[in-house]
Amino acid sequence: MKGFTPALKATLPHFLFTCLLVTTAGKGQNYFQQKVSYSIDVKLNDEKNMLSGFEHLEYQNASPDTLHFIWIHLWPNAYKGRQSEFSRQLVKQGNFKFYFSSLKDRGYIDSLDFRSEGLPLKVISDPENPDMVKLILSMPLLPGAVLQIQTPFRVKIPSSSFSRLGHDGQSYYISQWYPKPAVYDLSGWHPLPYLDQGEFYSEFGDFDVRISLPENYVLAATGERFEAGEENAFLEKKFLATQSLIDSGATSKSLSRIGKTPSSKQYKTVRFKQDRVHDFAFFADKDFHVMKGEIVLPHTKNKVTSWTFFTSQNFDEWKHALTYIQDAVQYYSLWNGDYLYSNVSAVDGKIAAGGGMEYPMISLIGETNSPFLLDLIIAHEVGHNWFYGMLGSNERKNPWMDEGINSFNELRYIKTKYPKASLADMIGIDSLRWNFLKLRNFKQDQSYWFLYALEACSGLDQADNLSAERYTELNYGAIVYSKTALVFNYLMNYMGENDFDLAMKFYFEQWSLKHPKPEDLRKILEFFCHKDLGWFFDGLLGSSKVLDYKILSQKKLGDGSFEVRVKNIGGIASPLPLCAIDNQTIKSMVWFDGFKGKKKLFFPPGEFTKFKIDYFNFMPETQRQNNAVKKRGLFPRVEKIHFPFLFAIDNAHETQIFYTPIVAYNMYNGPMVGLAIYNHTVLEKKLETELMPMFAFGNMTFSGSGNIRYHLHPRKSFLTGITLQLSASRYAAEKNIFVNNYSKLSPSLQFQFRSKHPENGIASNLEYRFVQISREITAYSIQDPGGGQAIINYGIHELQFNFKRSTSLLPFDGNANFQSGNDMQKVSLTFKQKLYISKTHFIECRAFAGAFLYFNPTANPLVDYRFRLSGWNGANDYLYDYSFFGRNEGYGLAANQMVETNGGMKAYSSLGQSTKWIVAANLKSPRIFKLPFLFFGDFGTSASDGFAPGQSMVVWDAGIDIVLFRDILEVFVPLAMSQNMIQVNQLNNPGGIDFWHQIRFTFNIRNANPFKVAKNLLPL
Repeated sequence: MKGFTPALKATLPHFLFTCLLVTTAGKGQNYFQQKVSYSIDVKLNDEKNMLSGFEHLEYQNASPDTLHFIWIHLWPNAYKGRQSEFSRQLVKQGNFKFYFSSLKDRGYIDSLDFRSEGLPLKVISDPENPDMVKLILSMPLLPGAVLQIQTPFRVKIPSSSFSRLGHDGQSYYISQWYPKPAVYDLSGWHPLPYLDQGEFYSEFGDFDVRISLPENYVLAATGERFEAGEENAFLEKKFLATQSLIDSGATSKSLSRIGKTPSSKQYKTVRFKQDRVHDFAFFADKDFHVMKGEIVLPHTKNKVTSWTFFTSQNFDEWKHALTYIQDAVQYYSLWNGDYLYSNVSAVDGKIAAGGGMEYPMISLIGETNSPFLLDLIIAHEVGHNWFYGMLGSNERKNPWMDEGINSFNELRYIKTKYPKASLADMIGIDSLRWNFLKLRNFKQDQSYWFLYALEACSGLDQADNLSAERYTELNYGAIVYSKTALVFNYLMNYMGENDFDLAMKFYFEQWSLKHPKPEDLRKILEFFCHKDLGWFFDGLLGSSKVLDYKILSQKKLGDGSFEVRVKNIGGIASPLPLCAIDNQTIKSMVWFDGFKGKKKLFFPPGEFTKFKIDYFNFMPETQRQNNAVKKRGLFPRVEKIHFPFLFAIDNAHETQIFYTPIVAYNMYNGPMVGLAIYNHTVLEKKLETELMPMFAFGNMTFSGSGNIRYHLHPRKSFLTGITLQLSASRYAAEKNIFVNNYSKLSPSLQFQFRSKHPENGIASNLEYRFVQISREITAYSIQDPGGGQAIINYGIHELQFNFKRSTSLLPFDGNANFQSGNDMQKVSLTFKQKLYISKTHFIECRAFAGAFLYFNPTANPLVDYRFRLSGWNGANDYLYDYSFFGRNEGYGLAANQMVETNGGMKAYSSLGQSTKWIVAANLKSPRIFKLPFLFFGDFGTSASDGFAPGQSMVVWDAGIDIVLFRDILEVFVPLAMSQNMIQVNQLNNPGGIDFWHQIRFTFNIRNANPFKVAKNLLPL
């Protein structure tokens, strides 16, 4: 443009866009923002762990509405008892520590007396949430008017082991502690119960806070110290002492020998003032070490004072932490806009709510095990001064705008400052026992991808745009933090860092100290991108659809250019970078607009041996093995095949085939040695295979098993997954003159149903399978007393509905089962529930009922389908679902192996074997004195089949359960049983009943599935 300098040319579009925003807002009066000013006096009693305070707040109604009431948050009451939403949420997540806590460890706020103009205000409590009340105003608050409210208050500080507010001895972490008005905006009031998973939405305002406490406490807080000459001298002395310790080479170990400092009898009052923040927190400890520094901001060149407050226990990690704060402020300011306040602090503390917690100008940092992780967490929490502190989005409703965008900046911070950081650094493990995982072969950003892929590959992920309380605990990290970080990194690389940074700085300039919404950010990003970003906001953020492009082929055209055919097999038409590679070296990269279906992409001429979508892993794809095509080769679209031993992190750029030697044993096959070959470990693959061929030395033959599964995950359906599976196995079933083998072939189809409320831990599925058994038997006769061999074949159709609730105080699981074969039809219902009586102890209840709809006893007498009150031994397992050391043993240790199925009674009896019906109930006590012992008790009844004529079919037993591995290896010692069981056992054992032969055990290898165990190995 003529007459404009290059700098003015660059800023003109921003100026025009600003004018557009201002004009639009001015016409519609769409945005308003209330303001609250606080004056608070508070005193800490560190003997009773109490705060006593008085609050004066000034509420300015900047809305166009007349207000008749104000919602007030009393968040310390979330810790008062079991009736709070905070308590209910923890229980949903399987965390019972608060639910079973003692009164001395809980907290509350009381002694409230809300008044305005000297007159009391009517207070209406929320019946569902003790941490929210409604103040009824004596006079309507008109637009533009100001209301003065005063109240005394008292806070009992809870244990810090529950959440954010709390104390650890005489270390105090004081947050969300004072009466606080809820936000009133265009959507109305936002009264929010306190949650552990789910943060806050508060009005910006001014704070003037005076804190009184014993004078030898080191105090860190939001804001600036005001009129604090003595306090500044006290901190300066602490700073010099800390620097001296660092210079002298002090360590955490040497300092740990110093005892705790007693509290001074003298009190001091420290005053903090701060404008334009939406919260105030403070932290106090008598033994804090203090470091102090200065930061010069990159744009305004303003100076910011930086502080660290840390304990002797973490001295080694924290002695250089001042640098971490300074680097975080520098990078976040560079990318997003300069920090607006005069100081910034990080505090070492112990809280239960994650690795750290952010408050305006100050952050609390949990324990870490390395300087690298401390740097990462400090950067994340300090970064919240932008994405929460100065950009005050509604964190409860749109947590991705806070945690997600901040996690993206954290990712960028680590990539910039530690370009060689690996997955081992990110998850904090680097010992020899983890070397086999090859974690250092993966860049640090793989930790974000891996956590997202863990859920997305299984179809369990949720959309980014949900409110915080609707996420499962794992998805809150996998989606809100990790996926959002990945997708914003993707957008930045698509737009280019320069345009992306211009957009984020403009966003900060327009919305700092305000309450932006997703549409506000979208409008700005689309302006700077010059394109519609529906694929980003509606697709990647607004749904759980997956991103997945697949290369079909490539060919060179006559002019030297290339035609690369690509198919979009995912659900989002997002842009993709196509990369040309020559002998492992990337030569060029071209971005293409997104599309649906198939498309031919034309690439400029060059000498290339391979094309690959997303060589640099910008895209949050979970299936990357289909992203490449080679110029030559027998399998041009197959990535390099790698054969890791035993276990490795899933590498999305390799075709991994794992192997490990295996050994096994049963009494008929004898020792077995073989090789397990499989293509998956932690992440679910679309096609999963497991082959375990073995050679059995006992009968000198081959045995083993195998599975092949194919997974589908519909994204717009009442289903989360469909699994097709084919299983096969062959082992010896008994050993007489011959070793008789069985072969099992079982195709199945499973449907996993989508839960409307996955955060409640409820899941269900419906499975159909057909089980075909071929069994060798030894046939005896008078003519052939040596026996000969015959084969029996039978097939069973099974339909089973499984359901469970994995969390809450009453978790349960169960199934409804229908089986049908040529000889019978039967139905059964199993229900199992735990009843927690403490945070770790529970009573386990189980019920079973089964009935035959049809039974033909003459069709196949060699297969016994009867229900059994005494559970199953190996001979009863006609579907060959379980592993037994001696499947058909009648005597000895192997004969006492059982499975807690059917009636589940631990004491054996021939009573209760029925082709009509049975009903049973089982009970297990909590552990006895934390020892691996439980009491068990069983009760059952059944229709008689003619066994033990004249005997009642009501039976019971009781005894001790020695728990070695719960639900895997347990030993049952019967101590008492019903008289009819005793009589029948005596009848069946004329020589007398040996007590030791009544002891039974379970060894359920199905519950120790190595592929399930592998998913829990990583300390993520």
